[in-house]
Amino acid sequence: NNRIMANLKVISVDMEDDMHNFALQTIQESFDESNSERLVSQRIKKNFDDHYQPAWSCIVGRDFGSHVVHQTKRYIFLCYHESVYVLLWKSN
Repeated sequence: NNRIMANLKVISVDMEDDMHNFALQTIQESFDESNSERLVSQRIKKNFDDHYQPAWSCIVGRDFGSHVVHQTKRYIFLCYHESVYVLLWKSN
């Protein structure tokens, strides 16, 4: 888990601890598998849809703005290697 936290910097989170830990693990594994932001985003979304029921949304990129409405305890925004951002949330 220390290796994961060395690569990921949480900027904002509204999740229970177990979901938060699942998010960090899933995000790290997704970046380990691919350099493609699109594929990383798809893998994170699929894992969360499978594990926590649809419909999750995930944006992975270097330069984007956003304003999202999310369910309570269903949001995380973080940075990977200080250059790529991940926004994951669940809405109705």
